[in-house]
Amino acid sequence: MKLPEFIGLDIGYSSVKMAQIIFEQGNVPRLMGVGHSEISKPLNILKDEKEKKELADRIRTLKETLLIKTNKCVVALPEAMIFSKIIAVPDLPEDQLEKIIYFEARNHLPIPVEDVNLDHIPIAKKAVDNRTIQQILMIAAPKNIINMYLEIINLAGLEPLALETESLATARAMTYKVDMAQGALVVDFGSKNIAVSIIKGKNVIFSQSIGTGSDALTQAIARDYNIDLRQAEQYKITYGLLQSQLEGKIAKSLLPVMQIINNELNKIINFIKINLPDFAPSEMLLVGEGSLLPGLVTFFNLNLGIPVKLVDPFSILELSDMAKNEMTNFSRPAFTVAIGLALKVE
Repeated sequence: MKLPEFIGLDIGYSSVKMAQIIFEQGNVPRLMGVGHSEISKPLNILKDEKEKKELADRIRTLKETLLIKTNKCVVALPEAMIFSKIIAVPDLPEDQLEKIIYFEARNHLPIPVEDVNLDHIPIAKKAVDNRTIQQILMIAAPKNIINMYLEIINLAGLEPLALETESLATARAMTYKVDMAQGALVVDFGSKNIAVSIIKGKNVIFSQSIGTGSDALTQAIARDYNIDLRQAEQYKITYGLLQSQLEGKIAKSLLPVMQIINNELNKIINFIKINLPDFAPSEMLLVGEGSLLPGLVTFFNLNLGIPVKLVDPFSILELSDMAKNEMTNFSRPAFTVAIGLALKVE
């Protein structure tokens, strides 16, 4: 079913991002409005009605500032708040498969299965001991997280058409104009966490969150040089991992944290190579606010053993004059999730 006019809404840890796309003749996506607003607290730690109203007001004000008329939205759930796991189950009809997944979830989830909304994505089928086994990505979204999002969306005067994971939205933006013929490792470098997914064709095969993000890099600089976080952030975005700047002193502070992130990414790559060899990544696609760290692409190119590209999610879009003006105020890779949400068509 074709969706009515709506906005893509990405409620992150430190900001809210919003995008609206319309499809012109020939299904050409035109970006009509895009913007962001800083927030003081992430949605999942809001304590009282006053804080909830403040966040809702930020969302409403942003929509009004962008002159967006529709109240309908598609919203992203952060990967760090979602449980996902690859499971192997018998090749069964869909109605029987759902029962098997329910019982598998009881064995794998850290919370009762009754407290989550379950979904699944088929990955592959293979023959094992004369029977066919399905590999499935099981996704579980805690109901309390969903209810918090729905409450804030309602307070902002919006009507949700769908909620989906960040990785699904990112995959849509990455594959809108091209299918991934080979597996691709997609890394969304956020402030608190890094959302990692494997995409092949147009499908998400695997997703996971790494609990270290760009803020940890800022904190490392602040700690090493005994400076405040604001100044440390400026050093980070100016000098990053560049060994040629400030005698490599900032890079030296960042390397221990970067090594942790690199090790986690290598674990994921090796897991896919062993368990899902047909989907082993041949390249890494880098998005998110933290992806603009100077020297980051070179660092991963040297340490991961696969080519690394920084992706501009706006490159697939036609831009309205208003969108062009708005885009001068922010970094493009940070809007990958919002763009992916806004590209949803059914």
